[in-house]
Amino acid sequence: MTGKVKVDSLVKKRKQPSILDLKAKPRVRTTVQIDNEVSDAYTVLDIHTQNRIGLLYDITSTLAGLGLYIYIAKISTKGDEAADIFYVKDIFCQKIFYKERLNEIADTIYNVLAGPGPEKSK
Repeated sequence: MTGKVKVDSLVKKRKQPSILDLKAKPRVRTTVQIDNEVSDAYTVLDIHTQNRIGLLYDITSTLAGLGLYIYIAKISTKGDEAADIFYVKDIFCQKIFYKERLNEIADTIYNVLAGPGPEKSK
């Protein structure tokens, strides 16, 4: 709160596995869906993935790094599954329409959450 410690360094400290992480649990498949039809004003990102410490920070800092502004965030966690929806616009306060840019956004988010793989849909 005083600005002396960066948030990312605090999150990294908390990412150390706890004894609860050793317990077997079902894996949640990571998906990243982008929808430009559900809202007239925003591009909507629908993200489902395995819940973990620092997940929301990783998602929001990735979106900020991509130059996206979050206007609405709907965060839902059920057990080990996170289902988060973000209404975003670009740096010009516009929806994102270009297919290449949408692919870049989905790929970047997916890689941050699950590593390279085919489980993304746009």
